[in-house]
Amino acid sequence: MDARHLRDRTDHRRGRWAILRSMTEAAAALLLAALLDAEALESTASNQPFGWRHDVATAVADPLVRVSRALHLTAPRRWLEDAFDRPSTQPDLPPPASTTTAPPSTTGTESPPTTVPERRRPTAADPLRLLMAGDSMTEAAGPALLDASEVTGVIDATHELRYSSGLTRPDYFDWPARLATLLAERDPEAVVVFLGANDAQGIQTPAGPAAFGTDAWVAEYRARVAAVMDLLTADGRTVYWIGQPVMRDAGYDGRMALLTRIYREEAEGRRDVRFLDTRATFTGPDGGYSAYLPDAAGRPVLVRRDDGIHLTPAGADRLVAVVMQAINTDWSVGSG
Repeated sequence: MDARHLRDRTDHRRGRWAILRSMTEAAAALLLAALLDAEALESTASNQPFGWRHDVATAVADPLVRVSRALHLTAPRRWLEDAFDRPSTQPDLPPPASTTTAPPSTTGTESPPTTVPERRRPTAADPLRLLMAGDSMTEAAGPALLDASEVTGVIDATHELRYSSGLTRPDYFDWPARLATLLAERDPEAVVVFLGANDAQGIQTPAGPAAFGTDAWVAEYRARVAAVMDLLTADGRTVYWIGQPVMRDAGYDGRMALLTRIYREEAEGRRDVRFLDTRATFTGPDGGYSAYLPDAAGRPVLVRRDDGIHLTPAGADRLVAVVMQAINTDWSVGSG
């Protein structure tokens, strides 16, 4: 083989390796980008309509989220947001009026009893056993509640977090079953529930799939909320059910308003369930969504993540203040 042919073959091999290397680097870059933005992919997947598209999107997003969080690839962005108080890159939207209405409650129509059960006063030797359970909205709120509980000296709090979970997809994660296990294992006297951010999607009813917001959907979701409330209060426990805060996206905010209305209505007929309305807690001066709200000193602080949904540490503290006020009213735990 002459020198020219040898050189041509060598150049050809180098060209193929260069192409392969470029394709490998591009694939690695795409994978890294997906891991860095895994939470956004997870949110998009969760909001897909019920059906095969949702299942495929969730199947792709879930492992990416697990790997991303295991490698702490979501942390740098959040650290930067908190450190530099960076505002959202999308414009704020005015609060919408929900266009979907829920039918009257069929399980909580009775007026709650006027007598309030007598509760013991927790002590350092015998602290209040408190459990917080929820989805990614508790990622910051859970640790904030644990910190606030520790300050009292009379609350023993634990936190159960399940990403991408809710009540519409027990095939993905079965909250009633998990809660039953937690009740048996930890025997909490009070339970804080913060769920719903992933529930604005289709639901499976005994009659088949139902699209979000339809009468069949509302009836089935209401029944599931009622069942969880009854499960948690069966042994005299007190439940603090947190409503969804105002959201930046108008359509998503309307969907969360429907869920919150169901929570409120189901809580009204149950003596041991406290509904905690957090919408006003997170609205700005104009009554709508605001990424910044004043702290105790009146200084504006970033309370929402860049996605317009989740809470920053400052936002979590704001939420937990509402929760702790309700717990103190019932249990006289004080603040330290």
